[in-house]
Formats: sequence, structure tokens, C-alpha cells
Amino acid sequence: MGISILVWGFKGENPLASDLSFWNGVFERVQKEGVSDTQDDLWLTSYIPLLRGQKVERILEIGCGVGRDTLHLAEAGFEVTATDFSASALAMVREKLPDVSLLLHDTREPFPFVDGSFDLVLASLSLHYFDRSTTKLIVEEIKRLLRPRGLLLYRVNSINDHSFGAGQGDLLEPDFFLKDGIRRRYFSLDACRETFQGWDEFYLEEKTVDRYENQKVLCEGLVRKMEA
Repeated sequence: MGISILVWGFKGENPLASDLSFWNGVFERVQKEGVSDTQDDLWLTSYIPLLRGQKVERILEIGCGVGRDTLHLAEAGFEVTATDFSASALAMVREKLPDVSLLLHDTREPFPFVDGSFDLVLASLSLHYFDRSTTKLIVEEIKRLLRPRGLLLYRVNSINDHSFGAGQGDLLEPDFFLKDGIRRRYFSLDACRETFQGWDEFYLEEKTVDRYENQKVLCEGLVRKMEA
């Protein structure tokens, strides 16, 4: 029997209501029209042997969207808990993956899990919607959720991602813009290292990938929680 969608972290008025409305609309259109497969759908493939070698079993996915990465990880045999703040997105994931744990969650709020619950946190293009102070708090929460020497695999917008809004819109703080009602932050490799200062870096690179029939530039990194 499938696991129901849990709800956590929505307390009173949501200051990112415009963002939520935007993404619910995006996912509702995707549900009706579908999205073609892209080469980027396979980006996790090269990491699977490494994750197994690091004894990863329990994975928390932050911002799962329509569940492409969720599906890949579940098919590879990992125990995945997938989160998103869009109920429309989670409904599509539930349809494809009835037995995966899903959580409707605002990433700015604490997660309802005890310390050290996961071996890996995956955050693919889901950590670049917040200002610096909020991002710092989210990173600390991710660290809490990971077991000793647990891993964080992340991808964020690059400052060179001009096809997807880099340098465009109203500047809210350095490399953080408001455009069409959506806040997006753009990272250099140095900004990634600053954000994850105090973590052990496995890998960090700027990449260009095919996404939504366009070229997207992103920063992709793998870091490990250091021993206390």
C-alpha cells in the first residue's frame, strides 16, 4: 500500500506564496502536457557506484519536482524520502511511485526527522531560491539530518546561467534576483565553497547541461559532513 503525502512546515502566511503559485502552475501544466526526456535525466548514473561504496541507503531528496531523480534512486534500490513544497509536484510523484515516502515541506522550516536520519541529502536545483542567511540555516539543517560523514549532493544555478535568468531582474542581494515574481540565486564555484565551508569537498565543477530544450549552466558538487 502506498504511503500518504505528509504535510510539514507550512505555518500561517507563506511569504513565498507567489513562488508556490508559480510552481504549482508549472507542475499542473507538466501533468497535462508532459515534458520530453533530456540527457540531464541521467546525471545521477555516474554517482550510483560511489554512493554504494559510501554505504548510502537512506536518502532525503529536497525539491523532488516531478520525481525524475526520485525514480532513478528508487530503481537503484535506495530508500528515498522525497520532499517538495508543491502539492501538484508530489501528486505526480505519487502516481509514478506509490511506495516512496513523500513530504510536503517548506525547506525554510526544520524537517520532522531526528538527527542523523539520512546517509545522503540530494538537492538538485532546489537550494538557489533563498537569500544568504536563509541558505545558511538550510545548510545547517541538512548537516543535522546527516549521519556522521554523510553526504550532500547538490546542483545550483551558475552565475553564467544566462539562459535561465542570471543577472536579470531586480537585484535583492549579490547574485540574488527577483524576476517574474520568482527569487533565484546564482553561484560561482567560490560561492559554493563559501556556502559549504566546513564540509569535506569530494567534487565541484561548473557544467552545461540540456534542460527544457535549452542549455543550462550549473554548479554541481558533492560534499561530506566532517566529524565533529
